[in-house]
Amino acid sequence: MASTDLTVLEDGGRTRDYGPPRLIFELTNICNLHCSYCLRDEDALYHTRAEFFSLELFDRILKEAREAMGITHVMFTGGETTLHPKFREVIETVAAHGLKCSFVTNGWHFERVWPAISANRNVVTHVAFSLDGATREAHDRWRGADSFVRLVRAFSRCQHEQLPFVIKSVLRKDTLPQLEQMAIFGARMGASALNFGHLLPTSSGFATGPAAASGQTSASTSSRNADPTVSLRLLCIDNLLEYGGDHTGIRDWGLGIGN
Repeated sequence: MASTDLTVLEDGGRTRDYGPPRLIFELTNICNLHCSYCLRDEDALYHTRAEFFSLELFDRILKEAREAMGITHVMFTGGETTLHPKFREVIETVAAHGLKCSFVTNGWHFERVWPAISANRNVVTHVAFSLDGATREAHDRWRGADSFVRLVRAFSRCQHEQLPFVIKSVLRKDTLPQLEQMAIFGARMGASALNFGHLLPTSSGFATGPAAASGQTSASTSSRNADPTVSLRLLCIDNLLEYGGDHTGIRDWGLGIGN
């Protein structure tokens, strides 16, 4: 697959152009779902006090970052972004600074926050949804009953309202055989892209720690029992698989792995 976002350096080499400076905010530390492979520590997601990014601090950071860095875009992650009690105000603050934004979500509360998105359509460029399989059974195995149905409703809402959306999936043993089906499913639902994250252990402690000895295999448990200075992380692989805008099938099947 031909790459169109590479920049030629003075020495003749090339590097991927990631566009203008942007900021990524973690809006909250909590999530309504319980995915065992999540890179976030389980205690941080479910057992510590819920924390939400201060709207006042957010406003100040946007002002200073725009002046100092010339940012044009803000991205939101979590936890689950839509659980922020002032989600509408967060988007409106982005609009007040003349910026654009996007966010990652599991889709469970998408209908609840849709009015806030709809009222600020000129601000929200796209939404990224997490998907764990091409079928209800495969997805709900990780995310719980009715999660797939809610996600499909969110896809349909975006397609009907012409709000671009992308799908993000984690590469695991159970998802590898489904990659083509997931791509076709995403294309038929109207997704603009399918991006993958690689669940990557970053220490030998993952294989030799207490978790391995006891047979525990979930990412969240293993990362806690391994070397405390090292954790599992998602290695983002952008544009691993993209397909055409007509959403009738896959045009390009490539391995454009970002730097």
